[in-house]
Amino acid sequence: MDDVRRCAIAAGIETDEVSSLSQARSRWSTADVVVVGDDQINDRACGSLPARAGVLVVSRDLSDSSPWRLAVMLGAEHVVDVGSQLSDLLDRFTVRASAQATVLAVAGGSGGAGASVTAAVLAMSGSMLGHQTALCDADPESAGADLLLGLDETPGLRWNHLNPASGSPPGDRLFTSLPRMGDCAVITRDRSTQAMPDPSLIRSTIHALGASADLIVIDLPRSDRELRDELIAVCDLVFVVVTCDLRGATSAMNLVASIRDRADIRLLTRSRAGDSLDPDDVANWLDLPLVSALPNEPGIISAVDRGESICRHRRSRLAATCVELVRGVMR
Repeated sequence: MDDVRRCAIAAGIETDEVSSLSQARSRWSTADVVVVGDDQINDRACGSLPARAGVLVVSRDLSDSSPWRLAVMLGAEHVVDVGSQLSDLLDRFTVRASAQATVLAVAGGSGGAGASVTAAVLAMSGSMLGHQTALCDADPESAGADLLLGLDETPGLRWNHLNPASGSPPGDRLFTSLPRMGDCAVITRDRSTQAMPDPSLIRSTIHALGASADLIVIDLPRSDRELRDELIAVCDLVFVVVTCDLRGATSAMNLVASIRDRADIRLLTRSRAGDSLDPDDVANWLDLPLVSALPNEPGIISAVDRGESICRHRRSRLAATCVELVRGVMR
């Protein structure tokens, strides 16, 4: 408990300590984070507690089955060895203490689904609605989020400018140091490299941005599963963009299966002329709630290919759709 208290103090979290899970029942749903010691096992108490995010199990002996059994019973996000992983516990406390932003992620169910463009338009829509928004480009296969927003020649921090040893700057300085257009900032890679930084650095950067931004939109990688899994853990919602054809829906099945149990997933479909499926078919195929059928606007894709900023298409049907999506999320 002394170790947990020290980490909480360092993260600026006020603790409310109880000696059993039954006593925790009244505070269970409202606490920012719940830390349960592995000596608090009680099958009956665990079964009476509702599932929630932000539950951590702490132990001094991970070789024993007790902490893992307790984690499964509670649906915990993580098991921490307080003897050797205090920095991990502090990191997770800091996340909960600083996270103010709503974090959305966009993943493409297949190549060419338009996930990167959708993420950029969602970020632009957030700023249009008056939210301080950050677009996080975590897809090394994308054209680059700064290019999509017309900020590729705007000075500011890129991924390769951040120091892995010291981590990302505090959120207020970080946001103002990024290439920005009004209330929309973007963090992406330098054009000279395709390599993404270490997943932990990307995660800490998102956490830092969460202290000053209202909305963070992440363009998730399709092929780097380790990075994708790391980022999904900090997301409130994941939009999966799927084309309405057999190839797109089949390709999306593997992605959805890999994240279904760890994320709140919503479906966005993209229909094109000659598609063999309609949006409801895709939703039934993937067993996902369909949030919106994105309008097919090949003119925007062509404009991006010509190097034009999507900001020139603020009045497009896609932008109008994304504005409504952001409104629904930010209520």
